[in-house]
Amino acid sequence: MTVTSQREPTPAPTALTIRLLDGFSVVVDGVVLRDADLANRRARTLLKLLAVEHGHRVSVNRVIDVLWDEAPPRRAADNVAVLVSRLRRVLGADTVVGGRTGYALAGEPLVQVDVTHAQRLVGEAETRLAANQAGLASAAAAAAMELLGDGVPLAEDDLDWLMPLRIQVGTLLSRARHTAADAALRTDDFSVGQRAAEAALGADELDEVAARQLMLVHVRMGEPARALVVYETLRAVLSDALGVEPAAQTREVYLAVLREQQVELAPQDCVAAAPATSGSGLVGREQEIATLSAAWSHAVSGTPTLLLVTGEAGIGKTRLIAELAGL
Repeated sequence: MTVTSQREPTPAPTALTIRLLDGFSVVVDGVVLRDADLANRRARTLLKLLAVEHGHRVSVNRVIDVLWDEAPPRRAADNVAVLVSRLRRVLGADTVVGGRTGYALAGEPLVQVDVTHAQRLVGEAETRLAANQAGLASAAAAAAMELLGDGVPLAEDDLDWLMPLRIQVGTLLSRARHTAADAALRTDDFSVGQRAAEAALGADELDEVAARQLMLVHVRMGEPARALVVYETLRAVLSDALGVEPAAQTREVYLAVLREQQVELAPQDCVAAAPATSGSGLVGREQEIATLSAAWSHAVSGTPTLLLVTGEAGIGKTRLIAELAGL
């Protein structure tokens, strides 16, 4: 009689969450995995890459470049396949999809990534504010700011391929702070508005939207002198860094404070709702839609952005732009 031993297959998780914003962690059905559970450093790096590119298939060549840089092993694609098999054993067979041409994490609701959740919260905050629901906007913006933390995802990793993610998260945090400050001004919650505007200025001392919001907060608190200090500080920073004066909208707020006139936010500072991405008919293009939506939102708020959409012929560039136009 022959007795064989078979490994029990890993049951499919009911909830898999990957956190990138407050350090890297993986939560399976409410249990945080240990680093050792993910096999080795390269397996963890592979999972980070797939999470950063959630919703997109990552080519094997890209995976090899990230994992081994300029010194890949002879059978690098085979090594990647082994790493994927290890991840599937730990996380569930359906969590990583694809094959030898490329791999991706499964979509929601099976796999959730905190950056995507933060995107939804910021979008909800902006939508609520545009609908004059300042209280709900404030709540969504506060939740987004708490989730986004200091705006530096995977801070423990000093890797070039993380730069686009860090720019994306920094932009999300800036939008959340602007929305929080605007909502606070509408509800006369000046302490919240001051913290949000000061945090935005602390992250980017050239942020004129945040400077105008902070000036208005000080005026509403009966501190016009502090509003003037904010302006003079901004003017000095812009002069030193760029050799320019503050924008016309900022000068208008400054002059209104000097003349003791009523001060309101410029129309460009009132956050407009970004196009919702959840209703998009495009599958696997959530990140591109989110990037274009963010640029749209910034353009409406007075900060034009130039984006170049590139890709192979027939990959869907025209469809992507048409989808955004229809949102």
